[in-house]
Amino acid sequence: MPKLNPNRPIIEQFYRMPIRDLMLGCTDQPTEQVIGPTRLKTWTTADNNGWIEAGNKRWRVHYYPRSRWNNAWDEYCAIYMITGRNGKRHRYLLISPDGSYIGTQSDLDAHYQSSHTFSPNRVIKKRRQILDELGLTKIVPLT
Repeated sequence: MPKLNPNRPIIEQFYRMPIRDLMLGCTDQPTEQVIGPTRLKTWTTADNNGWIEAGNKRWRVHYYPRSRWNNAWDEYCAIYMITGRNGKRHRYLLISPDGSYIGTQSDLDAHYQSSHTFSPNRVIKKRRQILDELGLTKIVPLT
């Protein structure tokens, strides 16, 4: 197994909470939900958008009804997204098992396990290693 960079959080190590699940059943009054050791407060605004708050962090929730989409068959279906610090939109909130880290994928600079294991540099390095072990890296002049 390749050695992974310990400074890059892995998404599979976090609770991955869909924003839609957090916002379903919310009202204009703050609703408290517990995920792992973390308490989240969620509430909606008059325009069906909302807020998620955890400790001293707060994320704006954007409501996108399906009626805005081009191929809308069910107008009651919708997606909810939150905006990270860099302006990117996300459908999931990541919460560490001990509750020390909470944020979006871009906030935490988190990556999937496969992006480490199957990165192009690792693949090239592994292929070079295999070719070296087979003795196929030496160039033999044609005569």
